[in-house]
Amino acid sequence: MSLISCFSSHVINNRITLNTALNGGGIYCYDSSPNITNNLLAENTADLSGPSFPLLLHGGGGIYCRNNSAPAITNCTFAGNEAITAEGGGAIYCDNSLPEITNSILWGNTPNEIHAYSEGPTIPLRISYSDLQGGYPGMENMDTDPFFVAGPMGNYYLSQIAAGQASESPCVDTGNTLIGLLPEGHFLPAGMSTRTDHLMDSGIIDMGYHYPTACVADAGGPYSGKTGQAIAFDASSSEDPYGSIVAYRWDWTNNGTWDTGWLSQPVTVHSYDDEFHGQVRLQIKDDDDYTGTDLADVDIIPPAIKAARWLDETP
Repeated sequence: MSLISCFSSHVINNRITLNTALNGGGIYCYDSSPNITNNLLAENTADLSGPSFPLLLHGGGGIYCRNNSAPAITNCTFAGNEAITAEGGGAIYCDNSLPEITNSILWGNTPNEIHAYSEGPTIPLRISYSDLQGGYPGMENMDTDPFFVAGPMGNYYLSQIAAGQASESPCVDTGNTLIGLLPEGHFLPAGMSTRTDHLMDSGIIDMGYHYPTACVADAGGPYSGKTGQAIAFDASSSEDPYGSIVAYRWDWTNNGTWDTGWLSQPVTVHSYDDEFHGQVRLQIKDDDDYTGTDLADVDIIPPAIKAARWLDETP
């Protein structure tokens, strides 16, 4: 199945890579209109060619939109995705759906960037201020190599002379608005960048996915166990692309109060005295004093009670 299935939701600030599904290698939208903002969808595959599934004209290596879905796709980058079908939309497949795509990059997807299927009259997709290989009609769209370059957190930064590259990506400063003025629900937080030197985007927004410029917390999980049982909570997947993480602290019930002080190690052990079904909160701090926070699900149940068997013996 797809990494993310949307029926009505927000999908914001994710790197969705190296997944495989029958339809929608990264995201599957069914009769829904989620805000899909600032996501990198790279090297995902929609593969319907297995022995149990004859070759069909469906796909969507990055996103599959079905049954009147109308996602708002803003500041996303689609690259290296593949649909193993004849027409299948390497980046996006639209099955009787009408996404709205803005400030996005669709480049290097196979066999094509977008495929739209409609049982009724064909309606042009709503695409603007975007860079699509092969082009697409719409306001301020372009068909120009975005000049991806590798950086601290991946391979899809934008080449920029000010960051030390030899050329300037045409996707820099060519979005439809100023940073901070995206529509409600299309959240691109401060501290995001398309540059390899991690300076924040400013002024007119760049097209495509923006990488975080500070530390990124990962609380691990989900966690489960029984009351009184020691559980190892592991934050070792947290990352800081431009420095190092120096401290970790935990709020065991996500009630707003930190239950530990700052710890120097990413793994710590905790046991719950009472049944708990909720979330644990992690905060990390890096060597520049930036912090990042993440949540993980926790499911703690009482220990099993063994029934004693008594024999009533009559002399």
